Amino acid sequence: MNRTLTTQPKMLILDDSTSALDVATESRVQDAIPEFAPGMTTIYVAQRISAVLDLDRIYLLENGQIVAEGAHDELIESSPLYGEIYESQLGSNVLGGIDEEVTP
Repeated sequence: MNRTLTTQPKMLILDDSTSALDVATESRVQDAIPEFAPGMTTIYVAQRISAVLDLDRIYLLENGQIVAEGAHDELIESSPLYGEIYESQLGSNVLGGIDEEVTP
């Protein structure tokens, strides 16, 4: 694997860069990336949906193929698979980033 560091890159690729971090640290890292890379094209490769919630475009892959694309809100509405992943990782009482009231 080769890695290159340049002082003014036009693109930043992060390959599952926060997977070993706890949720609080992951959140701090995600918040810092736009400050570190203003105006830079940033590509995230992630298995945790929490790492991509605020991105402009999300591409959902299944078996190496793009099966859905869009912003988080669009994918919640249009992709059952994205919804299943979201629910399994972030909780069954969460929809579109808003906690639903649970009625007994």
